[in-house]
Amino acid sequence: MDGLLKLGIDWKSVIFYVVNFGIIITILTKLVYKPLFKFLDARKALIRNSLESAEQQKKEFDELIQKKTTDSENAFREIQEARKNIDQEKKKILQDAESDRMRILDQARKESLLVREDLMAQVEDEMVQRITQVIDTGMRNNTSSQNIQLAVREIWKDISNQKKNEYKNL
Repeated sequence: MDGLLKLGIDWKSVIFYVVNFGIIITILTKLVYKPLFKFLDARKALIRNSLESAEQQKKEFDELIQKKTTDSENAFREIQEARKNIDQEKKKILQDAESDRMRILDQARKESLLVREDLMAQVEDEMVQRITQVIDTGMRNNTSSQNIQLAVREIWKDISNQKKNEYKNL
């Protein structure tokens, strides 16, 4: 121990330094380290909670995006299907309209043929009656064939004009 004295180290000073060091460590631990560690732990917990919350929000956002994407894809498919159905319905309506048009045209042609045939029969009947009248009158009056022909032509013009007027009135 004398060797330590020769170096200028005193036991009392060493003990004093050790006690002072212990007091400083105790004071620092109670006043600085504990509050500092408490603050750091609180900060660490806050950061951890914020990260967990951010992760949770990210998951929710991803789920929402996935749902919206699925919804938009479903809506797009429904729109495509609706367009396809509309196109099919349009084709069907056009085909039905075309078949109705053809049916109506055929019916109108048939009716016009029937009307025409009826009118022709009426004209023929009238002509036969009038020609018969002209010939009977001509034979009774001894009229020449030229006069009979003229009378037939006049009758023919009368009948034609009557029928034209009837057509116009339809």
